[in-house]
Amino acid sequence: MTVAAQPSSRPSAPITAWPQGSGLPLHVYGTVEKCRLVTAPSPFPDNPTTSGPVHLLVCLGMPKRPTYPYETSTGHLMTVQQVLNVALAHRNTLTQGSVVLQGREPLFQATFVSALLQACGESGLRTEMITSGAGSGRVNDRMLREIDLTTISLPARAGWSNPDELDALKLADRLQNLGRAIRLQLPVVDARPFDPDHRAALTHALSGRTGLQSVEIYDCQDLAAVPPSGLRHRYMASGGPVSAAALQLKQDLLNAGVWVE
Repeated sequence: MTVAAQPSSRPSAPITAWPQGSGLPLHVYGTVEKCRLVTAPSPFPDNPTTSGPVHLLVCLGMPKRPTYPYETSTGHLMTVQQVLNVALAHRNTLTQGSVVLQGREPLFQATFVSALLQACGESGLRTEMITSGAGSGRVNDRMLREIDLTTISLPARAGWSNPDELDALKLADRLQNLGRAIRLQLPVVDARPFDPDHRAALTHALSGRTGLQSVEIYDCQDLAAVPPSGLRHRYMASGGPVSAAALQLKQDLLNAGVWVE
């Protein structure tokens, strides 16, 4: 199932650098853990390959929040100009790929992400975002229109008894209304079977969303037992849908007319 995204206003001539006084918010800075090229048919960082399009992966960090003094910030500060310079330096390599924003929830750095998306769009660079949808209430539609493809990762278990309340699906509804392209990722943790009511509620919620390009189901390992000082990602992908729980969910979605990769 495909969805036609609104055409983007991309410049016809390639831009290699932005002049001073261009009016773009290039001075805005954010917290970035990684900014590097990856090769993958899907930019999901746990599945790198040796073939496929090349993407610029911008893995965002988490700024330290003053209300949580025990936290430490991750990553380092980069301006929009610095990230854009990396992308423009590899423009020829990124012809089939995108600038992919993901990491510790891009929408928590809405000002930086919005400015970067605008700069990439004006530079003719395709953009993608991987997000849980958390914090989407603080971003406006103008920012969402700048994203060529949004991959939304649903929470592993919590809230699936009432999927319409999930921030992830609220964001999917907004993107669909804006005519933007959407993919969903559904993690199945430690091959645990689903409560039939939860599975039925999720299947019903997704079958009514015609704006989805596809749904990706993958098995993953719960890393909640890892000490906080060493915790990088709560869930680590361990492959496509191979457990009985994942395959059952995939079959239910296919039967409901939802395209599953």
